[in-house]
Amino acid sequence: MDPTNKKRLWQEEHGDAQLPEWVDMLVDAGLLIDTSWHNDSCPSFQIRSGGIMDASTLWIDYPLPEQRENDGPRFYICPPYDDEQAGNIVWESDSEQDALRYLANWAGFPFPLQDTLTAYAAAMDAIESIDAADLGSRAEQDLYDAAGDAYADIVDAVGR
Repeated sequence: MDPTNKKRLWQEEHGDAQLPEWVDMLVDAGLLIDTSWHNDSCPSFQIRSGGIMDASTLWIDYPLPEQRENDGPRFYICPPYDDEQAGNIVWESDSEQDALRYLANWAGFPFPLQDTLTAYAAAMDAIESIDAADLGSRAEQDLYDAAGDAYADIVDAVGR
């Protein structure tokens, strides 16, 4: 089997899940470990950074609330199972950008990666804030270019 075309564990366990691309990049870099299991309601990833959030679990649910088995936001983090707070949610959000910023600031990832994740989140925030009158404008293209540049920096930072 071609390793570049290999199906991810989260895809095998939750085939119809829709995850951001950066998740697979962080898995490939060894900063997230795919711990997805078919009996769980959504894919899960153990944070492996050596930082304050090391061994905590990032859960990523479906984008649309009506697709989710559980009430609550799309992204949430629980402490390690051996922690006295195991099972509690220590952080949650529906925003992909908030998830990137949280991981950048608290997961303990290498410093260059922290900056690139934050830059990508900021560019995506700006794109979401474009009103209908600006769609197709040069300003919109500039924002997409900035997001693309930040995404390329993430790829470089994780060595993918």
